[in-house]
Amino acid sequence: MWHFYSQTIELLLALRLLALRPSHLREICIIAGIALLAISDGWAQRIRVPVTNEFSPVSQLGTNAGDASLVPVPQLGGPDYGTGVGVSLGTPGFDPYATAPNAASTPPSLLGAPNAPYGGSATPNWNMPSWNAPTSPPVTPTFPVYPSPTTTAPNGTHPGSFVPQQPPVLFPNGVNWQGPSGVPFQASEYLRLFQDTRLIYTWLAGKDGSEEMQTNDVELATTLNLPNFFWSNQPLHVSPTFITHFWDGPDDSDESTALPARAYSAFLNLRWQPMLTPAFGADVDFSFGAFTDFDTFVNDSWRFFGTGVFVAALTPTVSIKGGINYLDRYDTKMFPAFGILWVPNPQTRFDIFFPKPKLAQYLTTLGNTDVWWYLNGEYGGGSWTIKRPMVDDRRVDINDIRIGVGLEWTCHSGLRGFVETAYVFDRKLVFADGSIAEGSLKDTIMLRGGLAF
Repeated sequence: MWHFYSQTIELLLALRLLALRPSHLREICIIAGIALLAISDGWAQRIRVPVTNEFSPVSQLGTNAGDASLVPVPQLGGPDYGTGVGVSLGTPGFDPYATAPNAASTPPSLLGAPNAPYGGSATPNWNMPSWNAPTSPPVTPTFPVYPSPTTTAPNGTHPGSFVPQQPPVLFPNGVNWQGPSGVPFQASEYLRLFQDTRLIYTWLAGKDGSEEMQTNDVELATTLNLPNFFWSNQPLHVSPTFITHFWDGPDDSDESTALPARAYSAFLNLRWQPMLTPAFGADVDFSFGAFTDFDTFVNDSWRFFGTGVFVAALTPTVSIKGGINYLDRYDTKMFPAFGILWVPNPQTRFDIFFPKPKLAQYLTTLGNTDVWWYLNGEYGGGSWTIKRPMVDDRRVDINDIRIGVGLEWTCHSGLRGFVETAYVFDRKLVFADGSIAEGSLKDTIMLRGGLAF
C-alpha cells in the first residue's frame, strides 16, 4: 500500500511541476496537504527489515572461566542462525504518538525501590554489626595522693604534682636534685643563682738568673647570674675574682729592676651574650678592678679591659665572630678579636678565635664523668703598679704567649675540672719608667689546673 501511494504522489507532482507558474503557489500547497493526509496511516505501520542472505550473528565471550571463545547472543524473536533468517525487532515498547504516557515512557522515580542488582533481593543483604550502648558509666581512674612534697611516688620516681599548699611554697615540685630514674641533673639544665665557683692554680717554672722568673698564681672566683638582663632572655654573668701572684725573680744586682714577692688582682667580670635576632648576637666581656701590690695605689692601679664581638650564625654548626679585645696594658692597649666557631657534632667544638683559640674533642666517659681533651692558646700576663726601694712608683707589664694541651671533665653532679700544660714563649718584662724599658725572659713550661662546681 505504501508503495502505491508514493508512486501516485510522485506522478502528480511531476505533472504539476511541468506547468508550474509563480501564480500557482496556492494550488501547490493544497496538493501537498492532500498527499500528507493520504500517507499519515502509513507512518504508523510496522517496519519489517528486508531479508538478506548475509549471516551476521552477534557474539560475546564465553562465560566459563578461562574461555576466550565467542558465543552467539540470543536475540528477540528466536533467530535461526543455521538458516540465516532475519531477526524481527518486535513490537515497540511505547507509542510515540499516544496522547497519554504509558509505563514504558514514564521516567523512573528516585523514590521507588531500586532494581535488584544482586538477584532475587531488592537490596543487598548486608550483615550490619549491632552495637549496644553501655548500661553503666565508664570507670573513672584514680590516682594516689601525696600528702606532702617530701613524699615520693612508688618505684623511686617523683610525682608530677602535689596537693596544693596554703600558703604557696617556693618549690611546688619539691627540692628534687635527681633526674628521671634517679640520674642527677646536669649543671646546665637549670640556672642557679651562684655557679662556677672555682679554684685555679697556675705555675710557670723558673730558675735563678737575670732572665729567669718563676710565678705561682692562686685564683678564687664565683659567678652570680642575673636572669633576663635587659629583657634579652639571656642572663648577665657577674664574676667577682681575686688572684694572688707569687713572683720569684728575675735576680739582678740593681734593686730598681727587681719585682716584689707578691702582687694582687681584684676585679669584677661582667659577661652578657644577647641574641639580637635568631641569626645575629653579641658576646660582651668586661672587667674592671685594682691591680697592684697594695703598697702602691694610684690611678694606674685601676684597669678596665674586656672583649666585645658580634656573632653571626651562618649555618646551624658554623658561626663567625668579630670585634675588639681591649687589654689596657702599658705596652699593648688593644688588638682585633675575630674567629670562627665550628661545632660539627656534639662531640667536637672548634673555637678558632684570636686571641684565645680552643679546639676540644670528646674523649671518653668514666663512670658518670665525661672527659674531653683540647688544644688551646692565649695571650698571657698582666699589668700592675708596684713600689720598689730607691725608685719612684712604676707600672710593670708581664707579657707572654702560651700554647698548651689539656684534659677537662664534667661529672653528672655538676662538678667540673681541668688540667693542662703549655709552652710559654716570647716573655717580656716591660716597665713604664726607670732605667730599663724592656727585658726579655727565657721560655718556660706552664702547669695549670682547677675545679669548679
